[in-house]
Amino acid sequence: MKLKSAIYAMSAIILFSAVMTSCLVNDADSPSPEDLFIKYYGGSATETVVDIQPFNDQFLVLGNTNSVDVEAGGLNDIYLFSAGSDGELGEERFLDFEGSGNLSNDVASGFKLFNDNIFIIGSSQVRTGELGVLGDKFAFYSVYNTQLEQQFVDTIGIEGLDIVGNDMIVTSDGNYVILCTIGDEFGGQRNLLYTKVAPDGTVIWRRVNNLPGDDIGVSLVELSNGNIAICAETERVSVRGFTGSNVLYLIINSLGFINNSLTYGTTFQGNSLVDDIPTKMIRDGEGAVIVGSSSTNESENPFILPLTASGAVDSIRVVTIPANNGTENATLDSRFNDVKRARNGDFILTGDILNFVSQDPQEGGSKRQEVLFVRTDQLGRQIRSINNFGDNFDESGIALDELADGKILIGATVGFGGSNTKIGLIKANSDGRLLK
Repeated sequence: MKLKSAIYAMSAIILFSAVMTSCLVNDADSPSPEDLFIKYYGGSATETVVDIQPFNDQFLVLGNTNSVDVEAGGLNDIYLFSAGSDGELGEERFLDFEGSGNLSNDVASGFKLFNDNIFIIGSSQVRTGELGVLGDKFAFYSVYNTQLEQQFVDTIGIEGLDIVGNDMIVTSDGNYVILCTIGDEFGGQRNLLYTKVAPDGTVIWRRVNNLPGDDIGVSLVELSNGNIAICAETERVSVRGFTGSNVLYLIINSLGFINNSLTYGTTFQGNSLVDDIPTKMIRDGEGAVIVGSSSTNESENPFILPLTASGAVDSIRVVTIPANNGTENATLDSRFNDVKRARNGDFILTGDILNFVSQDPQEGGSKRQEVLFVRTDQLGRQIRSINNFGDNFDESGIALDELADGKILIGATVGFGGSNTKIGLIKANSDGRLLK
């Protein structure tokens, strides 16, 4: 098995023909559109949001889009754009790998801001000589300045295996640590690859975990003691012979060796197998906090998992969202996709909620997916506010942040019928509402 790290050119193409539509709330209780808003971004392709980052008086938004180039055959490109504090569209780019003149399928997983640079992590497949055939997936990381001009790009690949880039951080010593998943998602065991590289691409160390089970990378953070915490979804076989997903929390030292490996989750609720699937981890004080969902074949509920630097924790804190549809103790299926610690110490979270189209139980149980916002107390035990945003089609809250004035910015993928989706930005007040 040959390990390779090759340099590919990533071209940035300014897209002048993208269409931006917007939806503003105009009732008597609403503020001016410049203050709070819902706006949509995208063209004729299908766009999905990956992450958002406030930057000075603007927002940077990372997404993925189907190529608008007919010859690309519907392959994915990376969509990066800026928007002003009023939601007005600024600079935008399509980012596309081109290896040996061939088209590629490019998917971003996340991005970070550090010292006025933008770091993007993702994966790509380059089309081979045969029409429509794609090669192995390889991970990439790329550095841009705030004018969206590329400064550096490098890749991580292993011949004969797929590698997906999951997350990357800039560590306190100025180097990069990158988390990847190795293996085929359609069969065979997947493992974690994590590597530390210098800014010029020199590999400092590279490790592959050899833990049992099927592991899928999610996030990584640098802890206050200099260790790196890695969050992954892991599939384990229980004593009863059932498989189910749990949260894997790895702590590695400065040389990339595992100091501790911990697994969290609820194996059974009654006779139902529970899947505890993490979606995001962030640094929180001396430790970290992980969010995701716990699901059975009957229900799905979001969870908050606070961790110390050593991994000690009380338990996964499952949050239930009341249905308010006239049925006693009814809850709505939901999940958390992102979490931040607000300036007052509260947790703010976004995700998905499967809400009733009508609150009248006589009109049936039809539901649609909507954007969920939740604010809890500092321990994640008590809900302070809940709100959801929905229109006629499925929508999903993927990322959020608290702005300097306390308002909330949510990045969502919004359905417009069929497979057509756009990137939505929701700027709401501190309770997640479009009201003063």
